[in-house]
Amino acid sequence: MHNSLFICYTPLHAIIARRIIEEENITNYSVLFFCATDNKKHRHYYDVISSGSIYSKFEVIKRSPIKDFLFLRKFVKYVQGIGYNCATTIYTGNIKIIYSRLILYLMKATKYITFDDGSGNISGGGYFYTNDTILKSLTFKLAAPRLQYSTLRNSMLKHYSIFKLPNVYSNAHYIAMLKPKLESRDKDALRVLLTSPFSEDGEMSKYYENNLYRNILEKYRIDQILPHPREKQKKITSINTKYIDTNLVAEDYLNNLSKQYAITAFGLYSTALLTLNECNDIKVVNIDAQLRKPTDWLKRTFFQLGIPTESAPLSPPHETNN
Repeated sequence: MHNSLFICYTPLHAIIARRIIEEENITNYSVLFFCATDNKKHRHYYDVISSGSIYSKFEVIKRSPIKDFLFLRKFVKYVQGIGYNCATTIYTGNIKIIYSRLILYLMKATKYITFDDGSGNISGGGYFYTNDTILKSLTFKLAAPRLQYSTLRNSMLKHYSIFKLPNVYSNAHYIAMLKPKLESRDKDALRVLLTSPFSEDGEMSKYYENNLYRNILEKYRIDQILPHPREKQKKITSINTKYIDTNLVAEDYLNNLSKQYAITAFGLYSTALLTLNECNDIKVVNIDAQLRKPTDWLKRTFFQLGIPTESAPLSPPHETNN
């Protein structure tokens, strides 16, 4: 009898799910990788988590409630046909999203374990800390009361967290995202800048972002630039610093690189710094750039984890256009 079903929505979910499988020594499991876009990074991490599974499915969210529901119903009927039932334990990276709740509903599952969606689990406010809207809460109350978010938060078996900090879920259990390396030797130094989709998200203008990164490259003598997956184009051109194009997320890429080099990773409130901080042979440095969104909770989090924060080598601009 197969007794574990993993639902992942992001590469981070796949990495944590892989660690849970190793930690719990799970051998019989299936995977649903449900994502918003079909790209090489998502496909890579789907391959990572589905390797060794009994059954797996990669599906792009269609943004159509009817099509998504029909897909989920078909998926559930299939896994029920190969031995999954209401006794199956569901592992999901986001219990609040409707797709996770529909799986629980369709399978009549009552046993579920969750794992971090990222820094949102330790932010102290926001999406995971707020209950359903009045309309959504009323809908679940009438159709499936046990699937109201306030109820789900209190009835999960366990929550796996990659952070050693207070979590939105009270029954959090720490799990290292990356296995610690036992080997330690002298290595050549390598400095890597993790860029972010700031101009894409309206956090700063393209002009300021470009100048900011150029100043960081010069001040910290950066060797490589690792762009965020959501960045639409290279932010800095006509430079000698190497741009990295990889299927791996920052944590996996730098963890692999650290076998050969002593890595220092620089970022501007990048949540990847929070997870990389747990990895041996990788030093992380946060740069305090001025964003349009509040960063107070991030500053506190970086301070609590002992991550050094340095001032940005550029004063914030007065212009506000993108």
